[in-house]
This record gives sequence, structure tokens and C-alpha cells, in this order.
Amino acid sequence: MRRHVPLIAVRLASLILASASVLTASSATAQTPPVTADAQAQPAASPTPAAPPPLLVVMIGDRNATAAWETGFRDAFLASLTPMVRGRSVTLVSEPPAVASFASCRAADCIGAAVANAHGIGALIVRLRMRDPRTLDMQLELVDPVSGAPRHEAMRGLIPMTARSAPSSVLVPLLEQLGSSMPTPPPAPATLLITVTADDANVVIDGHDVGRSPIAPISMPAGRYTVVVTRAGYESLTRLVQVGDTGPTRADFDLVPSEETAAAIESSATGTLAPALVSEHGSANARDGAGATEEETPIYLRWYAIAGAAAVVVAAVVIIAVASGGGETLPPNGIPVPPIVR
Repeated sequence: MRRHVPLIAVRLASLILASASVLTASSATAQTPPVTADAQAQPAASPTPAAPPPLLVVMIGDRNATAAWETGFRDAFLASLTPMVRGRSVTLVSEPPAVASFASCRAADCIGAAVANAHGIGALIVRLRMRDPRTLDMQLELVDPVSGAPRHEAMRGLIPMTARSAPSSVLVPLLEQLGSSMPTPPPAPATLLITVTADDANVVIDGHDVGRSPIAPISMPAGRYTVVVTRAGYESLTRLVQVGDTGPTRADFDLVPSEETAAAIESSATGTLAPALVSEHGSANARDGAGATEEETPIYLRWYAIAGAAAVVVAAVVIIAVASGGGETLPPNGIPVPPIVR
């Protein structure tokens, strides 16, 4: 029993010191505010300009005539038409239900409704029929959506058998006559240029996270947008920005530092805020990110209280170890220790 007393005392002291460390770490963790789901950045798609409505191409004809459309004639037709659409795309209506909706129309408003349902800016109706085994009769009708009103008088051309595989020589002159009646070119996408006086600021447009400053110019439809710029350690800014449809629109954001950030900048030797003072994902208030101050920490968890308790434990271990060495008492000027009873 005498041999094990010092070992037990040492283990008891280690256990007390380890418990004090765990209590200190637990207190720091408990006093640090948790990051909630609302506080985390939720990325979203940035605003992008909507694609302008295309010009539809609809082929209508009997079976014998449409067989010619399945060869190189169709590809040559689309290739000749695309440069004349002036900035718009060309969409071929090829699904049987959609083609049937056009073929069943006899009135202009019916065709116009079919164009609107297909989300086109207009339609070029290509009517084909076999005039004879050696000639393909083609009629072109350019119409508006909704009303189905013609944008140009109908154009007619004859495609000989010898030109079906390479009909550009016949198609281009016909299509060039329709060029001036094509739908107007789509407007150029608007551009928003956002400048921020502080780098690494988060920029949100109408709820869409578009990134951190500095940000490249953003292409977007013209209109009014709500722009929010935030950065840790600075006052957030919210502005309504009217993006015009002609030329780029510039929006400048001059972020104002918070009191703590301003004081840190002023006291900095370089005149700039040290990265450690304001964390990228931390709070603008240093106290919120660093936990409780010494005045807010319970007294039993402060360093000097823990150190004092540890010193008492060590002293007790030493005394017990000396006493267990033979049961002798300390010198007269020391602390008397009763002998150990065997």
C-alpha cells in the first residue's frame, strides 16, 4: 500500500488537470455562437439575358414533295436563310403534331396562333409540291405571330431535279428579297458594371449571388434590379439599379467600415486592415467571432483559478509522496505530518 500511494496521487493530479482543460474548452465552445443555415451563403444562378425568340421554319407539303426536303435541300435552305435573319436563330419545326397544327390552318389568325404557341418571332412557311417528276414547286410565306399577317408577298420558285442537292443558286435570290421583311434584330443585351471600394465583397442581384468583388461586367436584360453588397467589417449597402438597354450601366458602391474596422485600419502601421482582424466569413463585430471576454467568463474557468487549483494539487502530491517515504515528520520549521500507521 505504501508503494502505491505516490502513484495514485500523481494519477489523481493528472485527472484533475485534464478535467480542468476539458471544462475550459467546453466553455469556449458553448460561448461561440453557432453558424445557422440562414447565415450561410446560398449560391444561386446569376442573371443572364433571355434568348431572343427565333424565326420558325415550317415545311408543309404532300408526301412526294416532302421527300425532297429530307435530302440536302433542307440543310442548304437553312444555311442560306440564317445570315438573313439578322441576329436571330432559326428553328426548324419538324415534330408531326406541330407541323399538323400549321397544315390544318386555313385562316391567317390560325397560323399566327400556331406561331405564338411555338414561341417564335415569326414564321417562314415553306409549301412544297411536285409540279412534275423533274420539278419541285416551292412557295415561301413570311408571317407574323398571333395575327398571322404576311410580312411580305408570297415568293415562288421552281427547283429543278438537277439542283435539289445544291439549290443555293435558286434559294439565295428568293431569300434575299425577304431580307428587308425579316423580324427586327434583337436588342443587344444590357450590361451592368458594378464597382466596389472593398475587394472580396459579396454581391447579390435580386436574390442571385453573382460572386465577390471585383466582378466582371454582367450581361442581363434591361430593367430595375435590387443590388446588395456586403462584406465582413463593413456596413452593407442596398440600391435599386436601373439597367438601360443602350450602353453599359455602372453602379458604384462605396463601403463604409464599421467602427471596429475603422479603428483597426487607423491603428494599422500600413493603413490597411490586417486579414486576421476581419475574417472573410466572420462577423463584423470582433466580439461575436472571438467568444466571450474575460469579464464574461465564469471565475472558476479563468486561467489563474485553474492554475491555482493545479498548484494546490501538486503541493498535495509532494506532501503525500514525502510522507509515504517512511512516515517521518518534517523539520520543526515545516508542516508536521502524522506518521503512517502500518
